[in-house]
Amino acid sequence: MAEMHCKNDLIHPIDSAAFSIAMSDTKARLYISWKKNELDYYIANVENFLLHDPEHFLKFRKYVRNIIDWGRDRRLEGIRKSLDYLLEESREIASAAAKSSVPPSADPASSAITSSRSSSKTCKTS
Repeated sequence: MAEMHCKNDLIHPIDSAAFSIAMSDTKARLYISWKKNELDYYIANVENFLLHDPEHFLKFRKYVRNIIDWGRDRRLEGIRKSLDYLLEESREIASAAAKSSVPPSADPASSAITSSRSSSKTCKTS
């Protein structure tokens, strides 16, 4: 599992596991890959299947269906929670940045430009 560092110094684990399948017309190989840290990625062979063998075919189908169920349920919910957390934190950062920035009307440089423009527009005609 990879880790994510946030502004509040909490570490939230991110499930980086991904499954892949390599197939030919007679064989299927199921792999799992994951990220251990920022530099290390791993891949492992889960199982090999002979597709012409009915027992292997059914076992392969069972693995794939279980992976799909896992992806739709627990993993998807975890991804949604992580995205919600990141969105909330992003909004908090943007709000804090907006509160700390100086509005243009309070900036002395912008008011000097405004006053010089307004004074150059006033002309006396005799």
